[in-house]
Formats: sequence, structure tokens, C-alpha cells
Amino acid sequence: MNIWISNQQKIVPIKRKEVRDIVRRVLKSEGIKADEVSIVFCDDAFIYELNKRYRGMDGATDVLSFSLVEGKNTAESHVPGQCIVSLGEVIISVETASRQAEEYHHSVERELEI
Repeated sequence: MNIWISNQQKIVPIKRKEVRDIVRRVLKSEGIKADEVSIVFCDDAFIYELNKRYRGMDGATDVLSFSLVEGKNTAESHVPGQCIVSLGEVIISVETASRQAEEYHHSVERELEI
């Protein structure tokens, strides 16, 4: 499985191997089969623009996800070797996650689960 990671922020160092391991574990535990998924770590300004454009919400949020298999059963629709099943993209604002970590009195790494 390809797990594409884009780090567009400088608040928290992103450990790509650990992120890939977590994504694989979560997908396996949920029984989700796919060939690729994209994870973007960003700041509030970046996620704000996406939130405004795609959800009509005037403000930053912690996480946005854009599914490419909405309503589909990836286990049934995927035939190995015939096509690439991309789950889509998960965008995470590290800036918002940092504020939430402070609010809940734990580390930003725990908030991000990295």
C-alpha cells in the first residue's frame, strides 16, 4: 500500500514511518483494503481555505477527509492488478491539533496519534 505523506507545516516534526505504520494498523483493524491513501499535515491557513471552499465553513478545523470511495465497499470492488483503489485524502491541521492538545492536557503527538 502506498501512503503518501505531505508535510506542509513546521510546528511538529512528522515521523513518516510511524505515520505509515499507524495508517496500516488502522486500515487493517477496520478491514479496509486499498492501494493508496494520502495524508497531509498542514497549518490553519491551509485547512481554512479547504474548509471554506468545500464545506462552506468560515474557520479552520482539525481534520478534513476527501473520500474517493464514498459509499463503495473497497473489499468487493478491488481486483488486484486491475486498478488502483485510492481511499482519498486526509488533511490534518497540526496548528489546531496543538491547541486541542493543550486544552485536553496531553501532547500534540498524542492528539495526532503519531
